[in-house]
Amino acid sequence: MSETPDRLLWRCLCLVSLCFIAACASAPTATPPPTFWTITTLALEQQMDAPVIWLDAAELASWVGADDAGIHQDARRRRDGLLNAPVVLPLPPRHPYSQRSAAAGAGNFHLFWLDAGDDGANALFSAVLTPDLAIRRGPTPISDRLTLRYSLAPLDGGAVWVAWSGGVLSEPAIFMQYVDEDGRPRLSQQAATNADFPALARLNSGGIRLFWLVGGSRRLMRGAWSENRLEQVTVLTAGVAFEPGDRLVSLSAALDRIQGYVFWNLTRADGQDETWLSAGEIDAGTWSPPQRLSVPSETVAPVRWAAPLPGQHDALPVAAQVGNELRVLWFQGGTVVRGETVAPLAADLLAPPGIYSDGARLVVAWSEPTPQGVAALNVAVQP
Repeated sequence: MSETPDRLLWRCLCLVSLCFIAACASAPTATPPPTFWTITTLALEQQMDAPVIWLDAAELASWVGADDAGIHQDARRRRDGLLNAPVVLPLPPRHPYSQRSAAAGAGNFHLFWLDAGDDGANALFSAVLTPDLAIRRGPTPISDRLTLRYSLAPLDGGAVWVAWSGGVLSEPAIFMQYVDEDGRPRLSQQAATNADFPALARLNSGGIRLFWLVGGSRRLMRGAWSENRLEQVTVLTAGVAFEPGDRLVSLSAALDRIQGYVFWNLTRADGQDETWLSAGEIDAGTWSPPQRLSVPSETVAPVRWAAPLPGQHDALPVAAQVGNELRVLWFQGGTVVRGETVAPLAADLLAPPGIYSDGARLVVAWSEPTPQGVAALNVAVQP
């Protein structure tokens, strides 16, 4: 029996549909190409800390180096694609560590570090350097008493607010100090007592939030630093539980558009490194209790170290060791929304990495142990 025109049309449509479905099923699924970061080893040093980066028209990295002549602060520049030889900075240190950088005025930059003062106690120092690594001012003592830890909040125009903890070792306090664009410090102001591990975060609006831990309880606190005083002091959450022999290495804070994040990096008594996270709306009265940070991978991979990009961002980039990889994780709304591998790691890091941005690209720095007993000071630039 011959087919009617309607049945013939229906059979043709079905055949076309089947061919289209088969073609779609056989076509390979499109996957985004991998991103390859440009990795440079700056130096081989007996140094746990990641090199410090300052980004301008060129790129500068500094670190604490040592040789037969003693301990010194070194730097290296990349300009027009060429990496210059390392330079020993003309800063007379004793035992410098914990370097940080920030933009200063007139295209210069601040370099901060901890070192032994004239009385032998640790103090905070700074220097203002030109892009050609000449010392414009410094070294300048910033703190005026025993200093344990510090955090920076760079301001528009090159000035910096510094929060540092110290004073009496058994019950330290936190002090706020303004350093102008030329590296001149004002007198310090006590902001909190029985407090340690200051972590500053600056909003894009210019507001500054200070986070810290209270004495033995290690509760997480937050206050708004405004007009030279601390306001809206709030207990955000209980602290991470510590056992004898456990050690808190660092506390850092940063923001996305609506959420704040505080990261604990700690080392347990058995040598295991862990990262814990608390998050919440920036000015909410309470935040989530700290939880050990892990991210989905082939399996759930724990994070060993994490360092957020300072400031406030639409999605907050965080450099982290996840399993045996160095990654950048982007946080938004209190959770990880995506991640990207920077480099495989042959050995576990001994300290947090660093992460920097000039607004157009990210730069990650880390210190990776080698079998030779020294660390490779590495820098990776986002393509």
